[in-house]
Amino acid sequence: MTTTIDATLPEEVIMSENASRLRLVDLTGHRDSYPLERRGAHRRRLSGTVTAIVITREGGSTTLGQIAPIQLMDISESGIGGISAGHLPEDAVVRLHFPPMNHEPGFEAIGRIARCRQTANGWSIGVAFIKQSVAA
Repeated sequence: MTTTIDATLPEEVIMSENASRLRLVDLTGHRDSYPLERRGAHRRRLSGTVTAIVITREGGSTTLGQIAPIQLMDISESGIGGISAGHLPEDAVVRLHFPPMNHEPGFEAIGRIARCRQTANGWSIGVAFIKQSVAA
């Protein structure tokens, strides 16, 4: 038995593509009216604060720069999402320090800022993990 579903969209809805993602756009002016989920990893809600330190590499030296706390919203095996009081440059490499929680040891991870958008509550930050290590 085959079931057919007619998924006709209203004429005012079109497909739009930009450099960062493909999304449906409602021409009434509502941005991201129909967001598409691109994550392959399952997200878990998480609260707490991590410290992000921007890493700059020039020549053979590494410099630790801007330090920003990030209030965690969610985490997956591929990265974190959260809110920061300050802007972090997209594509910047950051060292994330996760403090010990409950009976779990703290750890550090290296990530890249995948998204940084201003919101009413601060800056919405997405960090994609590059490398993780358990704290000693």
